[in-house]
Amino acid sequence: MSEMKGFDEVMKNLDNIAKHPEPLLVGQTFETKQEVKCEHCGEKFAVTVPVRIQKVVGNKGFGPGYSTKQECPSCGELGKYHWDQTVMTIEITS
Repeated sequence: MSEMKGFDEVMKNLDNIAKHPEPLLVGQTFETKQEVKCEHCGEKFAVTVPVRIQKVVGNKGFGPGYSTKQECPSCGELGKYHWDQTVMTIEITS
């Protein structure tokens, strides 16, 4: 019986985290993929963008802007990419 009580507490904690993820996520850094377009050849490709969560609104985590230089996998040209704000969708599953 005590094992079931412990399980119920864990599930309750998971439900609370899913409803209010801010304390767990704010300050954490995650990686997301963003599609960019090469300015030279027009090829679209994905770059990895780190998102350091500063605030959570609904199911979105918001972080500061980010800039990177990436080489196009098709033509080899180096491109500069910038985001004023980084955003990622939060999905908590059990």
